Amino acid sequence: MGETNQPQNSAFMIQKDAADLLGVSIRSLQRLVQQGKLTATYERGKTRSVPVFDRNEIEALRVETCNRPVYSQKRVRGEHARKPTFGFRAAPEEIQRLSGEAARFGMRPSEYARHLVQLGLESGFRKEADRLSKEIASLQTQIASLTELLRVLRKDVEDTTEIVLEFSGLSADEARCWVDENLRLLDQRRSTALAVRGKKGQEQ
Repeated sequence: MGETNQPQNSAFMIQKDAADLLGVSIRSLQRLVQQGKLTATYERGKTRSVPVFDRNEIEALRVETCNRPVYSQKRVRGEHARKPTFGFRAAPEEIQRLSGEAARFGMRPSEYARHLVQLGLESGFRKEADRLSKEIASLQTQIASLTELLRVLRKDVEDTTEIVLEFSGLSADEARCWVDENLRLLDQRRSTALAVRGKKGQEQ
């Protein structure tokens, strides 16, 4: 039942008028009193005491409220959509330990839990990066070893081919020229085949 009587002092106003001036419900007005943002003074009514509010205090709060930035519900919902939340269950002793550790750093348990998750993710990324770096270094070492092995094998093939050609009647110089020319031709064909294979891989 709303108040109909006006306060005895014109410097005060009943809670319905105060709520209308602020653009809030009576329940929200009462919540502002509970939060200490407004002061309610009680006057004797017909059947019981009724709360009245200082007109200047209400006006000051109204001006302060009007000066605050107002965000549309669409924008607020969009911001929440960009920040998904998740939770997890924990045993009472784990929550107690988390709360104690958070208090040491002046943080709320939820803030401290988020901090620990961030540290864990960063640590996991660093471990993965270190593992990949070691694998790359190992592959580079293997490639260097294979390159050296191929160089040795090529030299053995050249020497063996020259010996066989000399036994077939060619001179040492002729055998050397034949090996150089034909191995160079093989190198060119191998390079061409690798280039064609790489081009097909890019097209796929």
